[in-house]
Amino acid sequence: MKKLVTLILVLIIAISMATPAFGQDDEPILIYPRLIPPDENGVRVITVSQSQEILLGANWGACSEGLAQLWAKTANVAYVIDGQPIFTSLKESRKYWSSPPIPVLSPGPTSCLNKSDTGWWVYWKYDLGTLSPGDHPAQFDYWNDPPKIDGGDYDGDGKPDKFGSWHIDFIIRVVE
Repeated sequence: MKKLVTLILVLIIAISMATPAFGQDDEPILIYPRLIPPDENGVRVITVSQSQEILLGANWGACSEGLAQLWAKTANVAYVIDGQPIFTSLKESRKYWSSPPIPVLSPGPTSCLNKSDTGWWVYWKYDLGTLSPGDHPAQFDYWNDPPKIDGGDYDGDGKPDKFGSWHIDFIIRVVE
């Protein structure tokens, strides 16, 4: 009898692990385009359910609170979904940055020229809502004019490196 009860419990656990939890697909999804891995054809595709709320994101880390704040005040974040820009002006998108910057301890060696083991992060987040089923071509552009520094030296030349820009094409695939 003990073996039967154990077998039933093991089966229940195995089935529950193999079956997605009810409502799991309805949790909002935060999309950072640079984190979507390209598929075998080099296309970035993220799949969401029809009922899933879509949050579009961007972030920036710096070696000081001031550098993180400066970035958020002047950074340009532009998303285009189905050929339509999300914002009518770049300035409009700046209000979606978090404030104040959030301190984060560095888990290992840091590239910060100020030798700080604390990084400062700001997050940009926009609630797109839901989309209809199908593929939705999207573009993400992210830059700062003029280019800003984050206080890090990643190429080892002893000077802070300047960030250029990102342009990423991706697809939001909505399934029923």
